[in-house]
Amino acid sequence: MDWEIFWVAVAGASAAASFAGSFVSWWRSNISRSARKAAEEARDAAERTLQAAETSAHATQKLAEHVREIVEQLELGRESAPLEFIHLRSSTYRLRNTTGEDIVIEQIDNEDMFFRLALHPGIVIPAGGSVDTPLIGRGRPTPGEISLGLTGVDSPMIVPIPPKSPVL
Repeated sequence: MDWEIFWVAVAGASAAASFAGSFVSWWRSNISRSARKAAEEARDAAERTLQAAETSAHATQKLAEHVREIVEQLELGRESAPLEFIHLRSSTYRLRNTTGEDIVIEQIDNEDMFFRLALHPGIVIPAGGSVDTPLIGRGRPTPGEISLGLTGVDSPMIVPIPPKSPVL
């Protein structure tokens, strides 16, 4: 009879070991499934982030190209403008000749909009030179531009007047 108890104990221990093994296997499969699910979620999030980054990079590249085009247009416009005003102080501006030739002002079309003007018909601005003049609006703010008739130019030249620089 002693052998019978022994074999029953061995069978019970085997059943307990089998149960423990099946529990460990079930537990590891749940952990593996959770890890796989977390990895898939992380991969999906990484793909969405990559797609958003690519879209953002594409939009940024288009914006940079647009800004570059604007800058080129401004540079072309500036290069082609033979005269430009630069604010010096208070109401004093400098009209600068940006060309390599002398410019003669024949007339000032909107002279009546200014209170005092050091510019007058017949004034010569040498190549690369400049003339300082006060620009004060007559009874209103200073106009944003002055219209000049130049010798050898058929249509009036509109020269923008920049806003006054902030006082520091």
